Amino acid sequence: MNTTQQQNLYLQFLSLAAKLKTTVRHSWPLGKNERRESVGDHSWRLVLMSLLYADKLSQPVDPLKCVLMASIHDLPEALCGDIPLINQDKNVKKQKDILEHEALIKMTESLDEDTKNKIRKAYDEYEAQETIESKYVKALDKIEAFQQHNLDPLDTWEQKEKEMLFQDRYLMKHCQFDPFLRQLAQKVIDDGIQKLKDAGEDVEKIREEAIQKIN
Repeated sequence: MNTTQQQNLYLQFLSLAAKLKTTVRHSWPLGKNERRESVGDHSWRLVLMSLLYADKLSQPVDPLKCVLMASIHDLPEALCGDIPLINQDKNVKKQKDILEHEALIKMTESLDEDTKNKIRKAYDEYEAQETIESKYVKALDKIEAFQQHNLDPLDTWEQKEKEMLFQDRYLMKHCQFDPFLRQLAQKVIDDGIQKLKDAGEDVEKIREEAIQKIN
């Protein structure tokens, strides 16, 4: 493969990745009548967070590996789209994982072997959730989403999103392995609860209903 051919293949890959700029998520930073958040928006801030907090953990992480994972963790959504967490159950999640893995294979197929293998290995490591780097990026992925909702106008929140502040499985369980991340997650949760209080929401009622749905 000559240099021109390789450049064309990389540009094809980047053209697919660019679809993340217009692949929307379940978030309206400026309100429901305005532009929705894109997967590209989310991924960019996750990359920034992975750099910002890399030296804050109780055990070391490889910052470059974390940045790679953060940048490609939602890459398949360029082809598959995003399914909001509030619309997922076990069956939907299983099918989503299969489709996204197939999409990643398709998106990287034209790349040279070294680059293709590097991206696929990082994606598989993130999905497996066995290494400290993968757990770190997953925790930040959840923190980023919750904090973004805190920044969004409250009238864009659905009832389930309010209840998620009181259900550990959506955020806190992903942060239990590290004291700093637990503290950061709790701060984000507290900010969300305060947003509800400031708007005059019945926080105790929301909490009770959230806990009942856990049980």
